[in-house]
Amino acid sequence: MNTFKFNLSVLSFAFIIILINSSTITAQFTLTAKSQGPQVEWKRPTTSEGPELWVWESMACFGLIRETSSVLAPQGTKTYMASNMGDDDPTTAWVEGKSGHGAGEWLEVDQLMDDGICYLLNGYQSSKTAFTNNSRVKKFAVFYEGKEVGTIDLLDVFGIQSFTIPAKYRNGQLRFVIREVYPGAKYTDTAISEFWTCGG
Repeated sequence: MNTFKFNLSVLSFAFIIILINSSTITAQFTLTAKSQGPQVEWKRPTTSEGPELWVWESMACFGLIRETSSVLAPQGTKTYMASNMGDDDPTTAWVEGKSGHGAGEWLEVDQLMDDGICYLLNGYQSSKTAFTNNSRVKKFAVFYEGKEVGTIDLLDVFGIQSFTIPAKYRNGQLRFVIREVYPGAKYTDTAISEFWTCGG
């Protein structure tokens, strides 16, 4: 009987240790985006630095996304490719190409500035009507080097919002996976107009 109790105690202790280690390994961050004000017009610098550089509030900004899981097929003259998120034009957007609201579709980041701040225009911001009619991202799951490390709750606002990636996750591959959306009034397609990083 005493041996049984001893073994049970050892097993209980080992289970607690496993739980502690497990919670440490899978610990995640949860971020909520902050509004940066209404939509504005960005101005390109006078020097030629390529098509993905512009100036916003005296900061040099670069398109952030380099790859996406899917793209909606062109409709007439309009295209919905990933590069639309870094073209300094809120009237264009990336739109996922999956049926439904795009849950599980993703965007991958090339690099972040040292401060880890990401800015985006959620939804199709060519007009307030387009914004309302199309779906917007509500929640991202964030993967770092293939492992899920956190979530980001985005705002349903017509304008700029931002969030800051924790320092330990800024120097590797980041993937933002759509987990939830704000449904569009007319279309299920989920869009993002701009997604970029800036530095002084």
